[in-house]
Amino acid sequence: MVIIPGADFELGGSELNDTRVVKTLLNLESHFKKRKPGTNVPCVVAELFDPRKVSIARRSISTSSEIIAGDRLISRLLSQSLRHSGVGPALLSLLTHREDTGLYLRGFPQFAGHSPRALINSFPKAVILGVVSMDGSEPIVQLNPDSEVILTEADRLIFLAPRYADCQPSAVPPMENPGAAELTLPPHPEPKQRRFLILGWSYKIPTLIAELLETSIGSFEITILSKIAKNDRQQALGHLEFTSRLTVRHVVGDYSLEQDLGKLNPHEFDHVLFLASGWLSNSEEADARTVMGLLLLRSLLEGHDNTPEVLTEVLDPDSAGVLGQTADVVFISPQLLSHLLAHVGLLPELNAVFDNLICSGGSEITLRMPADLGLDSNAITFAEVQAAAASRGCIGLGFYTAPYQASPRKLALNPDREQKRSLRVDDRIILLCSEGDGAGR
Repeated sequence: MVIIPGADFELGGSELNDTRVVKTLLNLESHFKKRKPGTNVPCVVAELFDPRKVSIARRSISTSSEIIAGDRLISRLLSQSLRHSGVGPALLSLLTHREDTGLYLRGFPQFAGHSPRALINSFPKAVILGVVSMDGSEPIVQLNPDSEVILTEADRLIFLAPRYADCQPSAVPPMENPGAAELTLPPHPEPKQRRFLILGWSYKIPTLIAELLETSIGSFEITILSKIAKNDRQQALGHLEFTSRLTVRHVVGDYSLEQDLGKLNPHEFDHVLFLASGWLSNSEEADARTVMGLLLLRSLLEGHDNTPEVLTEVLDPDSAGVLGQTADVVFISPQLLSHLLAHVGLLPELNAVFDNLICSGGSEITLRMPADLGLDSNAITFAEVQAAAASRGCIGLGFYTAPYQASPRKLALNPDREQKRSLRVDDRIILLCSEGDGAGR
């Protein structure tokens, strides 16, 4: 295995980094061609920042390779978190193996001829999220597959589990292949328009807006406050095809100054997003500005009810420790990409799984009230959640416990099946749903 990581603030920044990665791939291709016939050629995993250059990178090398578009990954995580409050921590846990659980692939030829939905009770320590099939050398990922998907001997199941060893079937035989879901989730209340405030300018913003434009539900009003000139920002967004569903307002100013940030009335937005400023010379300076802006924002939000959810991107894990509970969701971009490189290096097909999990449309993670599943919030078990979700064409993933008094938010992914829980009014059930079953509603 050969892994080629990116370097955001080194070697001239993201654009020169992508050039360096493509050149490295070309050098590897030249080296591999000189090897003796029959010699094994390693798989290559490389990280780019600009998703538009992925096809160029793939054409640069003929051996088995996985190209990770860092900007697209972070932008999709941010897009999902902006569209679905509370989903960010769940996605971060899946990508980084937090909360003592992660994603694994494992094949079971003995289940050929069965639907993955028929195996819901056959894996007591793992949750089946979907299936990976191979079309030649290309993995085909189906998350939350319906009852018409039938396993073959070569297919591998996608599991959410604490360890690989926990993806082991019990003696419980598969159920009869279930038919179509008999029930549906009620429509999720959808605001007419979501208002986002983005603080700082980053080369990730065009990719983030492109992701929001890909969604089929809702409309968005985006305000961007940055010291970068409006013309430069508009030029960076010039390749996007905007619709009436999404508008962008550019404001020139410094989000670390009260007179600039305060005049935007940040308490009136649904979400506030801090992005690490790409125009600064190093990650330490970018994080320092983010911390200053975040402290100012919190002071401006004091005394207001229904304050926005605050999402913050930092580049140094130490900066996340400084933030404490100041930010609702913290994305440590280099750490996320490092985790993904490591996971894909060990199992290349996980790249396609992660990509499908966080892309717009298809299957998405959502948070729902117990009543949406026909469940009482008192003394509820995860086994009951799984059964109720399956009857509605979804997959139960766990529980989201909202912040309460001095207690921070908590996630319980793939919890004990029989442990009874009593959920408060702001607590939610975490589901994996497909469009039409309640995702994005």
